[in-house]
Amino acid sequence: MKIMDFMHKYHTAGHIFASLGKFYSKSLHQHTEACEILLVISGSGLFTVNQKSYRVGPGSVVMYNAGDWHEERVDPRSPFQALYLSCSGQLVEGLPDSFIRDTHIAPVQFLQEFSELQSLLEKIIQRKHDQPMLQQLLALFFCTLDRALAPPDLPNKSDVPQLMRAAMHYIEEHHSRELTLTELADELGMNKYALARQFKEVTGISPIQHAIQCRIKTAQHLLSETAYAVPEIASQTGYKSATHFQQAFKKAVGKTPGVYRRELAALK
Repeated sequence: MKIMDFMHKYHTAGHIFASLGKFYSKSLHQHTEACEILLVISGSGLFTVNQKSYRVGPGSVVMYNAGDWHEERVDPRSPFQALYLSCSGQLVEGLPDSFIRDTHIAPVQFLQEFSELQSLLEKIIQRKHDQPMLQQLLALFFCTLDRALAPPDLPNKSDVPQLMRAAMHYIEEHHSRELTLTELADELGMNKYALARQFKEVTGISPIQHAIQCRIKTAQHLLSETAYAVPEIASQTGYKSATHFQQAFKKAVGKTPGVYRRELAALK
């Protein structure tokens, strides 16, 4: 597969570190317009991707395509350290937008090129504000991953400016808890009023509406694919009560969670 290096769209990158005894986790979520890659340097954990669980450890390369449902739970009995990168755009020829692996390839791999990928990702993190250098490093990173994996990818799709893509990514990862506009603005280093205005200009909705959409989409997935009771789903998607959840779900979907689940069951 040929890497389309001129279509990379950088969202965010950085370090994850959980010290000994600290429980690090990310609740069930998806990114609709971005892929995400994690390089696990130390520690271990159990990551679930599209309802399948994978044990990760040092040397693991974790790859989430856009739309993959995933959650992460790290073993607190040892320190955990990882690097992460989120991108979208035309990364690999022949794959949908924001895919980094073909669907037949397991999302967790142990690759011989891990140290090379780690070195490149560390440089990406260091040079993420230098756009010309960033694009070159992203091209090298995906070429290396392609060589190691024969990976997947996409045609360009999103015109959302980089900061708003980062805002969407942050909301998608944290929608299951109370998230304020002030927190989001602080994360991005922006004025909260400017953030709210720009977010709506480029997405057509407000940050809180995007968070609600993420919650409802997660709830639909859980109603369809699990046997969790409605109160449990309400809790997992960040609602303080089952009543509040049911009201929000009906407003968004046009039917209650119970009716939605029964109708899906009747189609199976």
